[in-house]
Amino acid sequence: MPLKDIAAVPLPHQVRQREQGWVSETHSPKPSNIFLKLAAIERAKSISHAFLSKSLGSRSSSFIRPRTRKQKKKQIWASIPECLSSVKTDQLRCTVRQLMLPGLGILAADDSINQLGLRLNAIHLENTAINRRRYHEMLLNIDGASYGRLNDYLSGVLMREESMDQTGYSGKNLSQLLKERNVLLGIRFDKALEKLVGCDREYIASGLDSLSESIRRMKDIGVKFGLFRCVYRISDHTPSRLALTENSIVLARFAVICQQLTIVPILAPEVLAGGNHGYEEARGVLRDILTTLVKIMSEHRVYLAGAIIRVAACSPGLCFKDHRDLKRVANNMAKTLNESIPPAIGGILMSRQESLCESVAILNNIQICRVKKPFIVSFCFSRVIQQGVDSIWAGQNKNLDKARAELMRRAELCGLAAMGQWLNEATSIFISVESSTSLSETLSD
Repeated sequence: MPLKDIAAVPLPHQVRQREQGWVSETHSPKPSNIFLKLAAIERAKSISHAFLSKSLGSRSSSFIRPRTRKQKKKQIWASIPECLSSVKTDQLRCTVRQLMLPGLGILAADDSINQLGLRLNAIHLENTAINRRRYHEMLLNIDGASYGRLNDYLSGVLMREESMDQTGYSGKNLSQLLKERNVLLGIRFDKALEKLVGCDREYIASGLDSLSESIRRMKDIGVKFGLFRCVYRISDHTPSRLALTENSIVLARFAVICQQLTIVPILAPEVLAGGNHGYEEARGVLRDILTTLVKIMSEHRVYLAGAIIRVAACSPGLCFKDHRDLKRVANNMAKTLNESIPPAIGGILMSRQESLCESVAILNNIQICRVKKPFIVSFCFSRVIQQGVDSIWAGQNKNLDKARAELMRRAELCGLAAMGQWLNEATSIFISVESSTSLSETLSD
């Protein structure tokens, strides 16, 4: 209806005056321009609302309520899936809050049996169940006055499922040990990588077949979160659109299954460090990975506030010849996260870099850069925190205090960087004794 026709319709107070005989119809006072505009606006709103209600049904309210584009986007992403009850969403948010406390991160002690065997062989120990248990006890049974407690710098510990069968942690099992220290226990659920048919040197993560049974079994012993990892290579032809889509579907399905069982999912799309790609190429690939993942998570109705994403910084490849500018890497990473991840996400965890110095510097620069970050960014490090600790320990009980003190020092540096408070970049943060054996990067990291 044209605005002039809408404005010609008598206002309610004019109708009442005519009915009561106060004003004749032929000598009705003409309303002022402001009243005409207000009337036109109100009638236009009612007509548009009726039109949307008729064409969109019950969905119309979600299109009308947001005042701005940002509010509309936030409302869509923050919506709760119908399949999750309020009790489940509350539990998921509570676990996310505990994991993403400021200054705290996650220790990823999720080495496979073969990878842990490399660590043990480097310090002249056999890869036996007893030595693996002793190594985990050295890492996790920390409660000393001189070097602090485990929960001073860590909110969670990520393990492998086979590690849950270990016993003898000072007479307690692993879940009891961590629960006493107010540290959450998580499990890495992905299995071996399988070659993606039709793609050149690209892989897809496996492990969804028996995921529900594994989660139920782990939940009974106190597991609160789980991680699933997929990998990508950067080359002239990879990652392909098929690899991006298929791996994102696997991660989204993992998240849905976890949330149904009130386990917080940590989705870990990881770009392998090999290659000669530069800054912008690494940033572009990571942006494609994250946007594809978020889109498919939306299609699978994943509850974003109850999920966490773990990513590695978009750094140049190891074969990149130019100087590596860590501040540029951090700024690119912050911009990519801001462009690709909706604010409703539970949090972002930074994955490993090549060294502790590099990891801490990038994480600290992400926190202090001027790019807006509407979500919490913390860390989930493995080798960065553990590197060199095993060399100090060397399988000797007399070295436990020194090894644990070094572990806590490294975790403290990561915690300071997670709050943007790591200021003394000139200070050497490497231990005096480094492991002589370098653990090469493998697909099953």
